[in-house]
Amino acid sequence: MAETTSDLQTDEETSHGKRKRRPTFRYLESDTDSDSTPSKRHRDSVIPQPPQAPLPPPTLLPPPAPLPRRNLFPDSPSTSRNQTFPTPHSKRVFCYSAVDEKMLQLLEEIRDQNRTSQRLLTLILRKISSSSSENMDVLPDGIKFPLETPQELTALEEKLEDQTVKDKVCGHLSSIGGTNIPDAVRRIMKYVLGHALSTMYNWVGKGGKKAAFSSLFIKDVMIRAVRKNMPAATNAELEPVMKDWLRYAKDRQGGRNERRIK
Repeated sequence: MAETTSDLQTDEETSHGKRKRRPTFRYLESDTDSDSTPSKRHRDSVIPQPPQAPLPPPTLLPPPAPLPRRNLFPDSPSTSRNQTFPTPHSKRVFCYSAVDEKMLQLLEEIRDQNRTSQRLLTLILRKISSSSSENMDVLPDGIKFPLETPQELTALEEKLEDQTVKDKVCGHLSSIGGTNIPDAVRRIMKYVLGHALSTMYNWVGKGGKKAAFSSLFIKDVMIRAVRKNMPAATNAELEPVMKDWLRYAKDRQGGRNERRIK
């Protein structure tokens, strides 16, 4: 704190004349104040710094050069000058080199050759099938349908032991055809067996009165003939039709009415 001397004077001092004023002394509160607050002389001694020049703008490096495009066909001329880029509202345009055009031309020629070969192959197969069908339609010598007696059936069974004869008979019977599996089976059965002969056979030959039809070669030939036109036909579909046809053989050609009269 600042301290000052008192202005009060004693009687002795006032009696000799005018009062003298003593100087005033001031003291700083602490040394820290002098350190924290710079003096005026120190403030005046600071030299102002000149303004700094602005930094130059950064130098932009040029973009890297694009890598060279790899040419898959070294001998072909470059197509860069013909290259076009599609716009958002335009169709994509493809550019082909001379080698690409040559390859496309070769592919077109190969496709035309394949089509021509396919047509020729189809014609050859038709001729083969027609000639084979004509040969199959002709029955071997000594075979005639329908069979009327057990002796004719026995003679046919002996000839069917030859595979060539069996194939020809199968091809001949397959030409009979049918709208479905039952219709095809009935047509072949009626064509091969006469009415009198059909009444002498059943499927397994039980009872001793009729012979077994299931053990004959002609039965296998009939099944093969139906499958030539209907490959998906199975024995489970074919055999029941044969059984029924033999079972009701007596009812055909007026047999049912004769039994009713008796």
